[in-house]
Amino acid sequence: MLRPDVSGQERVEKSALWLGRHYLISPAHRDLMGPKARLNRRMTNVAQVLIADDEANLRKVLTALLKQDGHEATAVEDGIKALEVLERGEVDILITDLRMPGMTGLELLKKVRQRDPTLPVIVITAHGSVDTAVSALKAGAADYITKPFDKDELKQAVRKASALRE
Repeated sequence: MLRPDVSGQERVEKSALWLGRHYLISPAHRDLMGPKARLNRRMTNVAQVLIADDEANLRKVLTALLKQDGHEATAVEDGIKALEVLERGEVDILITDLRMPGMTGLELLKKVRQRDPTLPVIVITAHGSVDTAVSALKAGAADYITKPFDKDELKQAVRKASALRE
């Protein structure tokens, strides 16, 4: 597709929709477009969410739920891989399970706080107690959700965390 951009120059964009004065870029290509596209993602309340959970089925469910709500999601199976993803790219929100092999969600939360104190972290767990909730919130978690969770509760927590990141 060949159309003039805002400055009047012509350029070719694949996977883009021409809207008269500018392009609507598909989410998959936003990061290729640079900082301006990342700013646009934030302005449209689309968050890049990283999910760290050792349960494969829950990773799939969370990914689908977040994508359905308009967010971009990446899922990994443990805290170590989550740290690797956080080092490589831009993440707006981290959702982590509390109990995972190798590194617990609480350990991951503390390491994330050292690297990026402003990154909202949502802790989810099937082993919820008042003590673990207090520990997670004191360590800097933006929210604490027990499994099984209500999808609307999770969506609300992500919206709240996204607003914190702005």
